[in-house]
Amino acid sequence: MMRKKFLVSKRNILSEVAKWAVAQSPYHRPDNLETVLDKLNESLGEWKDNLGYREMTYPYIKEYLKTLLYQIPEFMLWNERKNGNKSKFQFVTRYSKDIDPDNDFIDIDALICNVANGIISEGTARLGGENELLY
Repeated sequence: MMRKKFLVSKRNILSEVAKWAVAQSPYHRPDNLETVLDKLNESLGEWKDNLGYREMTYPYIKEYLKTLLYQIPEFMLWNERKNGNKSKFQFVTRYSKDIDPDNDFIDIDALICNVANGIISEGTARLGGENELLY
C-alpha cells in the first residue's frame, strides 16, 4: 500500500508547534516557547531544495517531530507539572474552583499529533483541497 505524501515547509512546522503549545498550555503560553522554537529552527536546518518544501507521509511527520522535539530539554519540561506533583491523575468536576495551573502540564504526545494534523490540514486548505495535495 502506497502512503499519501504531503508537502511540508519549515514554516508550517514552526507555526504549528507555536500554535498548539499556546493552545494546550494552562497559561497564556508555555515557559521557554521562544527557546523551543529557536532550537527547533536550528535542528530543522536549511530547507533550500524544492522551494523550501519536503514531501512526507503522515507517520513520518509525527516521527520526525518526535525525533527533533524530544532532544529539546525545554520542550520536555512542558510535560512536567510546575508544582512537582508526580500524580498520574487530577480529578476535577464542573464544580471545581480555583484549579491550580501549576498542577497541569502539556501532553507532548498529543501536541505532536496536533501539530502533524495541523500541518496536513493547513496544507490541504492552502492548495484548495485534498486532491491537489495528496498523491
